[in-house]
Amino acid sequence: MLPTPSPRMNVVRKEDKEAYLKEFIQKDISQQTGAAGLAPLRYHLVTLSLASPVAQALAGLANELIQAGITLHIVLARIDGLASSETIESLDRVAVIRHVTDPRLLDAHEQLVMGSGTLWIGDCMRRDPAKRDAYECYGEGCTEDVAWALRAFEKLWAAAQPIAHVPPARTLTQSFVPDLVDPAIAITGANGPISAATRH
Repeated sequence: MLPTPSPRMNVVRKEDKEAYLKEFIQKDISQQTGAAGLAPLRYHLVTLSLASPVAQALAGLANELIQAGITLHIVLARIDGLASSETIESLDRVAVIRHVTDPRLLDAHEQLVMGSGTLWIGDCMRRDPAKRDAYECYGEGCTEDVAWALRAFEKLWAAAQPIAHVPPARTLTQSFVPDLVDPAIAITGANGPISAATRH
């Protein structure tokens, strides 16, 4: 069962991460679908790569997103060839994807903004989601935090480079996240209950 949405950090087991995210996103999709007269909606995602659980959850909901008229703008910190071809094909149907080449983005947190008051803040991108439990925040009714998150997203989107193709899964010999020593990227928000740019 999904943790009660609130603007507080929750610890989520790595085995449950994708399922919780999928349930949280499905709830928002159903609310958007049931709201008559709403303008087309766009979700905004900042994520480590398309192999991240949040990207996997969205890929698994591609048909529902299309039916609800919801599109995605995705900013990737890494294009690493870890995503399956099925994930890439699903997201290609609903998403425009860009890549930020500045490695300092790895010091930020993943985030998904779904509506005027709904967002998810994930763990620091340096923490391999396949190996560690995560610090996450599921928030509803957080209009100020959503406004801040969207401002941060727009700055990243403007700095990101369009990509024509995301490579499918391949065998990697290097570690999941390289050991980078660049200082933290300056993504800071207003004082409030959600701090998406803190480091763990």
